[in-house]
Amino acid sequence: MNHDNCFYCTDEYKDYMKEVAILEHSRVYLNNEQEYPGRCYVVLDIHQTELFQMDDDKLAGYMKDVAKVAQAIQHAFSPDKINYAVYGDIDSHIHFHIVPKTKSGKLWGWPFELTGEEGKKKFLTEEQYQQIINRIRAYL
Repeated sequence: MNHDNCFYCTDEYKDYMKEVAILEHSRVYLNNEQEYPGRCYVVLDIHQTELFQMDDDKLAGYMKDVAKVAQAIQHAFSPDKINYAVYGDIDSHIHFHIVPKTKSGKLWGWPFELTGEEGKKKFLTEEQYQQIINRIRAYL
């Protein structure tokens, strides 16, 4: 990753997420806001802004990484459903939001909140983040 003004290609992301793993075609980060336990980003390892910019092998490999992370989160946290989201209006570097949701949890049946309600965001201790990261890594 090497685009000078890109959030994911620079160190700017480090205040918002913690590295979980480096996979074949991506890097995996735990979102600091953990309203949805295990919520991660799967960030493409090269700077691209659209899926169609990748060749077929890279796209297939990246999507396998996305599926691998989702499966690890499923095993680690047993959510009722994994939600996937791809935006890019602000941070155009290709990345998937992997959001585990439960029927008894917040916004079941609706899209998850991208940033969480101000003042009600769920932040953890460093030890708690590390426990979640370790649970996900165990299944990667």
